[in-house]
Amino acid sequence: MLRAGAHWVLALMSGGLVLAPPRSMLDNTPLRELLGTHVDCAGIRRSIERGHLRAFALCSTSYSTGHSVAFFDGVDSIPDWARVQRVGCRSELGVDHVMASAAIPLLFPPIRIGEEYFGDGAMRQLHPLSPAIHLGADRLLIIGVRARRAAGVTVNRHQSVMPTPGEIFGYMLDTLFTDQIYADLEQLERINTLVHSAPEAARGERTIETLMLAPSVDPREIAGRHVREMPRGLRALLRVIAGRDTSSYQLASYLMFEAGYTRALIELGYRDAMEARGGITAFMSGEKLPTVMTAAGVAQAT
Repeated sequence: MLRAGAHWVLALMSGGLVLAPPRSMLDNTPLRELLGTHVDCAGIRRSIERGHLRAFALCSTSYSTGHSVAFFDGVDSIPDWARVQRVGCRSELGVDHVMASAAIPLLFPPIRIGEEYFGDGAMRQLHPLSPAIHLGADRLLIIGVRARRAAGVTVNRHQSVMPTPGEIFGYMLDTLFTDQIYADLEQLERINTLVHSAPEAARGERTIETLMLAPSVDPREIAGRHVREMPRGLRALLRVIAGRDTSSYQLASYLMFEAGYTRALIELGYRDAMEARGGITAFMSGEKLPTVMTAAGVAQAT
């Protein structure tokens, strides 16, 4: 953090003459090393060849074209596709595709794949459910990253208080990763209604059933419990740009990779899934979902 901060200061003071601006605020090289050690990307192709997996995709944003690119591998019958600002490209998936998909702009450096640089897939992904549908899915199990109605989060902010830069950045990330999912779900529900009520006007569209799991406790609340586990430099950055109140937790929930936080998220996901076990099992088995879903944060299928 100190090295990156000094680099930014020298670049700004010299107008880029002494040092060019750094590629990003944070160094995610350790993440690449972790993925390279523990993730066998070649297993995707093996699973497809053995018939265990139909297709797998990772989405990134091209900084050259501005398109959302779904890099995918799958059975031979799946063609590439091209729509407005989004394309599907058959590729041999590897760690570079994972890193590009998670390269949040400014925070992490762009990743070069072929002759282009790519960043986080959510930036231009106006229809985040589209790649799975193009790959042949007729049922979508969607995992949300924010609790509906902000469960577990209490914000005591007067409306006239100006939001901090960190709070604004946190809202921007929420817009990228959350809002578009809900908007796409609404559109998908309208298309399903059209298919059911006027199949002759649906023009070949098919019904896509969905089940969304949202956490019963918002990750912002969990981040607040573990914020002291973050590196000292990162905590200092959050204090500068987000202040000391709960507004910093929104941004921290995206930047925190400490074991205590990630384990708490895993435990929360397990508990929520076990509470919704009946509905999830029915959905994955192709059965009709129960009328009442008991687990908090579980949306009724459309």
